[in-house]
Amino acid sequence: MRSEPKPLAAASETAAKLKADRALLVRWRDGDRQAGETLLLRHKQFVHGVAVRCGVHGEDAIVEVFQDVVLAAVRELPSLPERIETSFAGWLAWQVRDVLSRRRRAERPTAPMDAEPAAPRSTGSGAPGDFAIREAVERCAEALPPREREVFALRFVAGLEIAEAASALSLAPNAVSQAVFRLSRRLRACLRQAGFGDE
Repeated sequence: MRSEPKPLAAASETAAKLKADRALLVRWRDGDRQAGETLLLRHKQFVHGVAVRCGVHGEDAIVEVFQDVVLAAVRELPSLPERIETSFAGWLAWQVRDVLSRRRRAERPTAPMDAEPAAPRSTGSGAPGDFAIREAVERCAEALPPREREVFALRFVAGLEIAEAASALSLAPNAVSQAVFRLSRRLRACLRQAGFGDE
């Protein structure tokens, strides 16, 4: 008896996870709070890991990020099951990035009305230009097609390896590598248009 090849087995397992997650989302949307709790508990460690990889430190801060992600899920629950195309984990990673992005914008001091705008250039770690670059990357990432946006969230926000991202999305590693190549080209072009390209 021959066993199923590893990539096919991983894809089958991920497809089964996606189906189970969608079923829980539908039940949650239809009023089954236990289904929502089960779904969120299943992915809690994943969200924790993404938050840590994004630089969140301290259990209280991680809990706050998780709570914000849960609120986003509740807000979007009416249409969420149909919008999850490949992976609930990818959607969660994107939400963590979004939560942290909004927090960074809220914490950033505002310039006086008569001040000159800062030049959109980075001069090193922690410099004011770094915020402008980060914001530009976030805007460019939001403009990516849905599949590439999911790959971006898993690969660059969550910090997953190509094989891990492929498993989470039920794709072959080669397909994820190609998506990374395409989204990198799109991001570079978008960043050049925003004034961050090569001179």
